[in-house]
Order: sequence, then structure tokens, then C-alpha cells
Amino acid sequence: EYVDEEAACRLPVHEGKNICQCIFVPGTPETACGEQSNCLLRDIYIECGDRCPCGNHCLNKRLRKRQWAKCSTFLASNGRGWALRNDVALVTGQLVMEYIGEVITGQEVDLRMEEYEGKRHTYLLKLNHDEFIDSSRKGNLARFINHCCEPNCVMQKWNVGGVQRVGLFTKYSIPAGCELTFDYDMEFYGSEDVKCLCGAPNCRGTLGKEKDQSSKHKGKGNKVRAAASPKATGGSANQKKSDTKEASRSHNKKNAEFSSKKKEQGAGAAGGKRKEQEEAEAATDHDDFFSSLPPREKKRQMEMMKHMMNRGK
Repeated sequence: EYVDEEAACRLPVHEGKNICQCIFVPGTPETACGEQSNCLLRDIYIECGDRCPCGNHCLNKRLRKRQWAKCSTFLASNGRGWALRNDVALVTGQLVMEYIGEVITGQEVDLRMEEYEGKRHTYLLKLNHDEFIDSSRKGNLARFINHCCEPNCVMQKWNVGGVQRVGLFTKYSIPAGCELTFDYDMEFYGSEDVKCLCGAPNCRGTLGKEKDQSSKHKGKGNKVRAAASPKATGGSANQKKSDTKEASRSHNKKNAEFSSKKKEQGAGAAGGKRKEQEEAEAATDHDDFFSSLPPREKKRQMEMMKHMMNRGK
């Protein structure tokens, strides 16, 4: 069954149980849990552990091994402040770096929003329904990544040894020296919109979502980046994952309908058996009643029953 990114990050990970079935072929590095290897764990956003069959050749330990690309900051044009660019060429689906910061609860977010009130730059990124990553005080270069309505990167949540971690991955090949961007997909908790300066042909004009989606912290006037939606990071491979997911949903629906019918049939059969058992018990009680009567009384009772049956006809 296909498991999407959000569900995969909630799966419990045990190093001894979650093991893929990849087989490393010498001279073909991609077979060791690579992008096109159909690795069972990689397809559901779980990194391989120490017991991976491919050993040190495994390509599905990028966050664990901190296989980050070399990047640097620069001052962007058009008033967008500091930005991030890659110093080396990047290929499709490559990990740029991990988004690092303090992991805090939703309750702590409310307190920090009050603290950050009026500040121009905030670095809150949503990890799950009740956890956020705040890189305002502690973080890395990933917090300098700017927004773009047509980004060249995407944030993804991965399960690494049972811990949710967020990484920035490329959507397509990027030559060296380009600005790296991703869609903030911000949730605004107030009436104020922030103008988007990305300059993309299909720019939405603002960074925020629709107003009706931002009711939790209404009136705060702050913003939180929504993290790591399962967006496409490539071409045919992601189309294959999407098709697999739809097929799995259809298959699961059919299985649920079949199981429901089986349960109804089983319930009907059980009800029929129960009725037969009750009739058999009644007949047994009837026989026990007549066998306990004296011969004369037994004869009288039989005659009365025959008379009542004839009257009923």
C-alpha cells in the first residue's frame, strides 16, 4: 500500500524491522536505494538505517549523513533581502540542505509570535499538527531561502530513525550560481497580506493563503511557513507515485466493500444458526415437559393440543 509523505512521517521506525529489499549491483550505484531503484523505504519518505542490505553503498541516507550541497548567501535585488544560492551544479531530486532550528510546540509558537510582533523577518516552519521549527535564534543557511511562486526547490518531511526531519530538495537540475527558492505557502493569522516580490510569470501577488484558512491565530498578524507538502520533485517518477497512490486507494476501497459484504453475510449466517439453535432448544424443552408427566396426564395434554390445532385450521 502506498503511503504519502505526511502519513510516512508518523510511522514508527525500528532499525531492526524497517529494512528495504534493494540489492547493490557493483558498478551500478543507483541500485543501492537510488532515486530509480524502487526502494521500499525511499518511496514512503523513510531513510534506510544501519541494517540496509546495501551497506555503505546505500544512497538513502542523505539527511543522516548530512550530504548537503555547497551554498552561500548573497543580497538579493528588488528589496528581497538576503538569499541563498548554490555554488555547485545540482541534479533533480538532490538534497540541498536540511532545515534546522528549534523544535517547539504550538503553545510556544503563540508566545513567540507575541515576541516577534513587529519584526520583519521570522523563521517559523510547520513540522506537523503540533510542532514547529523556529530558526530565528538557532538555525543554518536554510533560513535565508526566499519565496517564489514558481520555485526550483521543494521542502519534504522525512522519517530518519523515527524522527521527523525537513530537507530542501531540487525540483529539477539547477546550474551553479542560481538563487534557490521554495514556495513558503504561508498561513497568515491576520488581515494583512505581504506582497510577493518573486517576479515569476505566474506570481500570485501575495505570500499568504486564502483568508478562510487562517482562523487559528486570527489577529496575530504574524506568519508561519507551512512545511513540506508532498509536491512533485521530478517528472515521470512522481507521476508513477501518483498513479500508484490512486490505484492503491481504489484497491483499498474495493477491499473495504468486499470485507463489508463478507461481514454482512457472516452476520446473516450467524443469525440463521442462532435461530435454528433456539428452535432446537425449544423442541428439547417441549420433549422434556411431556416426558415428565404421568401417562394419564400426558394423554390428556396430547388430546388438548390436537383439539386446539383442529380449531386453528
